[in-house]
Amino acid sequence: MNMKKLIILLAVSLLVPFFAFSQEKPAPVSALVNINQDIPKEVIKATREFRERLLADPYRPAFHFSFPEDNGRPGDPNGAFYHNGRYHLMFLYNSAGSGFAWGHVSSTDMLHWRFHPDAIAPGNGDDGCFSGGGFVDDDGSAIISYWMLWGDKGIGLAKSIDNNFNTWEKFGNNPVIKSTEWGITEMKDASGKEIHVGSADPSNIWKKDGRYYMLTGNLLVLNKYGRNADSPAEEQGDRLYLFESKNLKDWTYLHRFYESKRNWTDASEDNMCPSFLPLPSSPDGGKPSNKYFLLSISHNKGCQYYIGDYSDNRFYPDLFGRMSWKDNAYFAPEALIDGKGRQIMWSWVFDDRPDSIKDYFGWTGTYGLPRTLWL
Repeated sequence: MNMKKLIILLAVSLLVPFFAFSQEKPAPVSALVNINQDIPKEVIKATREFRERLLADPYRPAFHFSFPEDNGRPGDPNGAFYHNGRYHLMFLYNSAGSGFAWGHVSSTDMLHWRFHPDAIAPGNGDDGCFSGGGFVDDDGSAIISYWMLWGDKGIGLAKSIDNNFNTWEKFGNNPVIKSTEWGITEMKDASGKEIHVGSADPSNIWKKDGRYYMLTGNLLVLNKYGRNADSPAEEQGDRLYLFESKNLKDWTYLHRFYESKRNWTDASEDNMCPSFLPLPSSPDGGKPSNKYFLLSISHNKGCQYYIGDYSDNRFYPDLFGRMSWKDNAYFAPEALIDGKGRQIMWSWVFDDRPDSIKDYFGWTGTYGLPRTLWL
């Protein structure tokens, strides 16, 4: 097959119907699309014209995953998980006329993607959905964690139990972690002391000894308490906050997950879009090493990671590295463990095209190629 035909096939495979969601509970696909109704000729014509624009777009990649339409700014990869032979990946985008939603694709080879209905969108107590992670529980159900928009909402969860993960239901008690202001939860510790923790950009959930764990990011806490020259050292730099639950509905704050050190990161860096997973010992997966991998961003310096030990519900980094060097344009990572035990990540790559070009071509949002991580 020549390259022109390959690019055409890949571009055509990205074209999917647009599913509109109301501000209330998203309706099932069957209620949104009447498959027995004739498609208006104007819709067919507009779809063909849009496809031809995609094919003519010199900036649209052929092999990197690219958004099918609309505004992927921010365009974080979210909610990644592997189950029954398929890689599932969500993409954050600003859906025209609705708000920030999570698109959903799946694949068996991470090159050819099948589009699903949007997983979550505005409604059910939030005005949109920002970044979060994915998790498959012991019973095969999938859980996604996300940051509820806007204001003092907090962290929400949604669950899918159908075999293809086409339908998702937000938890009725969302937010499961309540914000007291945008991205921050003010509370008291066991001694009655006033403390503040992040309630933004939740990580993937993981399970240990029958309990669930989740991390939250610190950008808004840093902005409020750690940016000044005289800010306390314990409020400066990157932090994550660890929450625990017995049932996924009720979450208790435990403590900061690790100690931020200025010999690795500077005081201006936050920690958001975290992913925390065991680190394989080889690129082929197999048995995990005895190390864990914490992947995240600082908004000003892009994608970075810690490698270290995980014990007593705390993380002890012994190595730090960056994946974005010249700027912060390798951004907002997301990772999963597949059926072979491999850890695989994606990242949003800024395309930095002028707004006029983006608006004309009707899309923006590109991911880096999948990257395998091992010790």
